[in-house]
Amino acid sequence: MIKPALLLLILLTVASILKAQGMPPTDIVLDSMITNSAEQIVQKIKDHSALVLNVSSHPDQEYVAAKFFDVFKQHSIEVKAVGEDSVLQIVINDLSTRYNAMEHDSIRRIITVYFTASITTGNAVDVLQTTPGKRVDEGLRRDALYAESRQHSASHGAMPEPESSFWDDIVEPAIFVAAAATTVVLLFTVRSK
Repeated sequence: MIKPALLLLILLTVASILKAQGMPPTDIVLDSMITNSAEQIVQKIKDHSALVLNVSSHPDQEYVAAKFFDVFKQHSIEVKAVGEDSVLQIVINDLSTRYNAMEHDSIRRIITVYFTASITTGNAVDVLQTTPGKRVDEGLRRDALYAESRQHSASHGAMPEPESSFWDDIVEPAIFVAAAATTVVLLFTVRSK
């Protein structure tokens, strides 16, 4: 039988490991959100067994197209490069990671995935309504930096500068000025003797 003290130690260790994980990795969150958006679109085009996929120009265009291909494959929808089939147009409106500074060197990470889609069959164009995806995580700056990925342009963003302190704004510059003044005084004092 496990002693209560040992059980408490195990629980505290597991809790600290879970808390230390901080923010989930940005690229994993993006993968999940793009897949969810693709699933929304597939639910609206179930009657199509084959289509041509066009994804709007974006630095992550190939990444988004690959995620859509994966979802379509799971639903047995054949994707062709060209053809007389229906054309599904995906417009990437927002695919980004943004950061906002918070108090005590904390960061708010906002990941946004928003596509608009339309399917063209012959001369008929059907606009597919999609829901923008947004995920907000908060944590320490180091957790945000650790979770960030440079794999895709949407998986990183401009991190706000850390908050300045009394030390950064006044004390540190005063020390440098005093050190420079002392150096100049000593230089002329030694030189004049």
